[in-house]
Amino acid sequence: MNKIIKQWLSKTLLLGMAFSGIMISCEERGIVDVNYPEQEVYMPISRMGIYEVNDTTEWENPLARYIMDPANSKFLIPLGIYRSGVNCKGNVTIGLGTYNDTIADLIDLEAFNLETNPMLPEILPEESYQIPSVVEIKDGNDYAIFNLEIDLPFIQANLGKRYALSIKINESSKRVSDNYNTVIVDFDTRFTGARPLFNFKATKEDAKIFTFTNLSTYGLSYEWNFGDDQKSTDANPDVHVYDDFGTYTVSLTSTGIDGKPNVYIRDVVVWDVITNDYIKNPGNPFRRAGVVSTGRVDMVEGWDYTSNVLTTVTGGRNIGGWQGDANGVMDFYANPTTAPNGLKNAKIYQTFELEAGHYQFGFVQYSLIGENDCFAVVASGTGLPDIENMNSDADVLGKFNWNSDEIGDEKQEIEFTLNTKQTITVGFVITNQVRGRVKIREVSLAK
Repeated sequence: MNKIIKQWLSKTLLLGMAFSGIMISCEERGIVDVNYPEQEVYMPISRMGIYEVNDTTEWENPLARYIMDPANSKFLIPLGIYRSGVNCKGNVTIGLGTYNDTIADLIDLEAFNLETNPMLPEILPEESYQIPSVVEIKDGNDYAIFNLEIDLPFIQANLGKRYALSIKINESSKRVSDNYNTVIVDFDTRFTGARPLFNFKATKEDAKIFTFTNLSTYGLSYEWNFGDDQKSTDANPDVHVYDDFGTYTVSLTSTGIDGKPNVYIRDVVVWDVITNDYIKNPGNPFRRAGVVSTGRVDMVEGWDYTSNVLTTVTGGRNIGGWQGDANGVMDFYANPTTAPNGLKNAKIYQTFELEAGHYQFGFVQYSLIGENDCFAVVASGTGLPDIENMNSDADVLGKFNWNSDEIGDEKQEIEFTLNTKQTITVGFVITNQVRGRVKIREVSLAK
């Protein structure tokens, strides 16, 4: 800024001298003295005078957005006072104070950025910070730096809050800028404490290969423990391969700028896929029963169904439950001709026996059209409950309810536990309005 001012002044002076030369040649007058601008002190500001301290990214300029001083339990926010003028001669003494009425005015003007944090700031309590009462710009210098010192214990006790402080030049041995005499520090404490978070997903190719996605915020360093004696300090590690099936406790430790590590823990189950051992015709694609030799509609081979699933008439025979998309999908279709009132409690299901253990029944949707109320269900016994009893039937071991296409083609999973060997039924119960349609690409079973 000072460099720009100097360049502007230099150009102005040169133009002034050139103009004076013209006057000399035309009017034969001598060179007159020039009144140089008086030095003025000011505080550089950003948007509407608000200086935001709200993330872990340091600026590329020499002044850091913050400095940690753990030895003294301080969080330092460097600020500066500058002077303008044609030279930097002399010491300049500046008195500082706070003027927090400005903050209320800015709140009324809706000046604070609420996009990343919708919480309005509170005034930083007086006992939680220190600023110098006097700052001096030394002879020959353009600026002086001072620190807003905030107590670290206060920050750590108030993570999640947002504070503001108005710092103003009260007096100076040089003229003070009328428009640039105040800076508002907008301090979001959330970024000082790391918030670890992750999710994970098994690859379709191999149930033992997992991708872990780091969803943490405000972390500077990370340490993964995958629960199998393997660790990583990468923020986003490559895929992790487990040697055996089972349950692993995975932790992600993240450390923020306050130096305090925080931990997020989740159990990861490496499932042994046993689909083909128990489920006939699990899909991707589903096989047609071959009731008709041609056409895009048939019945699903190996699955039981309620009669209202059969909504297409071919040669005087009702068929349905299988449709030719993607070479074969399970299909619930409220055909306007044969099901003008839609489907109610339409079921496609399969029954088999399982040993005691912990299991996962999964499915992948192909598409959903219209208004539908859908349940994927695991139940004890040889059938599935009606949709109106889904939340009260004691035989239900697990269920997943959806009524929109938001799940897309992501695999949905239902976990359930059997304490003894028993017969169970897995499948779908659908109620939909006329022209409503739900298609299932595949199902799976894992232990």
